[in-house]
Amino acid sequence: MVSVATKAVLICLAVYTGIVGIRILFRCLRSRRFGPNNGLLCYTKIGTAPKRSSLKYEWMTAKNWERYILKLQKRGYSFLTLKDFLLHPQTSSVCLVFMGGYRSFYTEIFPLLQKYQLPATLLLAPDLIGSYNAWQNPHQEPWQDIITKEELEVLKTSPLLSFGALPLSGKNILRCSHEQAVYAIQESIYRLHTQFGISALAWGNYSSNHVPDNQLTKLQEQGIDLPYLAVRINR
Repeated sequence: MVSVATKAVLICLAVYTGIVGIRILFRCLRSRRFGPNNGLLCYTKIGTAPKRSSLKYEWMTAKNWERYILKLQKRGYSFLTLKDFLLHPQTSSVCLVFMGGYRSFYTEIFPLLQKYQLPATLLLAPDLIGSYNAWQNPHQEPWQDIITKEELEVLKTSPLLSFGALPLSGKNILRCSHEQAVYAIQESIYRLHTQFGISALAWGNYSSNHVPDNQLTKLQEQGIDLPYLAVRINR
């Protein structure tokens, strides 16, 4: 377990792709800093966005994702597990993270990870497994399916994958009281372990803004000592 009290709190800001390609921006709080050739690559939905979606920037096709991964490999980038990325960052290395636990990860991305033997981390809200992304406004885009329990069992057997927690129901903790935020994160980590046998290596918040430093400190004081990963959505 990597403690943010002694290690860096890593925040991934804006890693979404579209026609213009990948844009990566990240910063590291506290003791650790990463060079410009290091990146934590975060993705959400894989496939083609619904025609009337107002969230098209969250989508990337598997074909484009594969093309970009091959380009990184050609340029000599190495792909690290989340644990290695946090503890032993290397020049020209990347770490793959997928937010939400969408079924498209299982159907589109997981086969490619196996094909190229690439490690990745999947962030999940345990109470939504087998359901849909209830945190999203359906007026912006139709709800998308989350992986099923059976699919998660398959993913758990892969040595390529590690897991992290999203707050229960994918709640945005920036819109919750401190007590609600602590419960949503701690309970999510607990349920992943007790219900699915998963030890979370990090936690994330599905929001367009990252959790501020003072709130992170308060969460740490309440015993949430896993690294924090967040995506800032480009609008």
